[in-house]
Amino acid sequence: MTLVEEAQLGEQVFSQTLPGGLELFLLPKPGFRSIHALLAVGYGSIDRCFVHRGGGQVEVPDGVAHFLEHRLFSSSLGDVGDRFAALGAEINAHTTFTNTVFFFTCTDRLEECLELLLDFVFTPSFSAEGVVREREIIARELQLYGDNLEWVSFFSALQTLYGNHPLGVDIAGTCQSLQRIDERVLELCHRTFYRPDNMVLFIGGDLDIADTGGKVRALMAGRGGVPAPVLLRQAEGKTGGGSKKTALPIALSRLCLGFRDQRVGLRGEPLLRRELALEVLLDILFGAASDFYARHYESGLIDAESFGCEIYAEPEFCFCLVGGDTPDPVHLQEAILEELRRARQGQIIGRDFPRAARRAYGQTLQRLDLVEGGVGTLHSSISRGGGPFGLFSAHRQLAPQDLYECLDTCLVPDHAGCSTVLPVGTQE
Repeated sequence: MTLVEEAQLGEQVFSQTLPGGLELFLLPKPGFRSIHALLAVGYGSIDRCFVHRGGGQVEVPDGVAHFLEHRLFSSSLGDVGDRFAALGAEINAHTTFTNTVFFFTCTDRLEECLELLLDFVFTPSFSAEGVVREREIIARELQLYGDNLEWVSFFSALQTLYGNHPLGVDIAGTCQSLQRIDERVLELCHRTFYRPDNMVLFIGGDLDIADTGGKVRALMAGRGGVPAPVLLRQAEGKTGGGSKKTALPIALSRLCLGFRDQRVGLRGEPLLRRELALEVLLDILFGAASDFYARHYESGLIDAESFGCEIYAEPEFCFCLVGGDTPDPVHLQEAILEELRRARQGQIIGRDFPRAARRAYGQTLQRLDLVEGGVGTLHSSISRGGGPFGLFSAHRQLAPQDLYECLDTCLVPDHAGCSTVLPVGTQE
């Protein structure tokens, strides 16, 4: 195995690429009782179009990655959750824009848990009856999220930035796209994406490195797949944002401003540094310690519980969201955009950079100090082309100039996309 050490942190990561192509990363945490394992599959909700090696372009309905994740839990092996519980472990999964992730936590019987994880992920059951039942379950889920303020606001903002690109579609798809998902589509996407060379397995805890690596190699023996497809994830070129208004039975309006980064195609540490720069910049401008937050919280324009920022950074796309509940969404939008303009002209970034950078570094350290957080930090870095400790390299390289560049190419007031969710019956 290859060893990477972070001397300043006293941390080690062991890695190896197994014969079938699976990448394995082991994070030793001596003295910890729990063990956390995460299996990341390079298949997400935006992978609607792909090209088979030596074949033609394929387009599948929205929501297949999420549907497939759900369906794998109802395998021919029985109820997966019950079987993990019988081993004293907890299993869960989620689908993102670019990945499907399965993870479990246990205190012992690691080999049995890994065997069960790999068996149900690689051995699906796609009966017609099961697909119909799953379709009904996800359709109900979509109906519930249709009234969820956070969910509606989030995807409405993305639609203003990305139009018809899959980024603007619910990760679970739509009620219409669900009707086009059948056994044939699920089998095709499982065969295409659920291959060892499209997966990364992370394990953290009090591990015997040689023993754990040997067990994973034995469990993966003989597992292979078809050649990797070419993914078509890139969104079309665009600089300006639009606007979208929605009505829901709520008490306060919700404003969500979206900003689409014009710098795409970054990978590895440059991408991690870009994400970090956006995180630190937004903390300086709109975080709980900012002048903006204090001023507009006191005036009642922002709601402390809901106001905040989000950042999503991948090689093919990067965007930021700013907003929350407010009695006056028009005024809040003007205030946010004006703060971005002021940031270009004043000294606020230079003044607050040391504080915000230290805070971000401390949060990363806290995550690494836990088994689950450490595994998540590894996944965050590796999945985007960085080394095991790429996030810490990004922290060391970060400079105020990185933040000013974000103001010029991402957080541009004239290019903001605006999602406003209004109380039903509100007069504009």
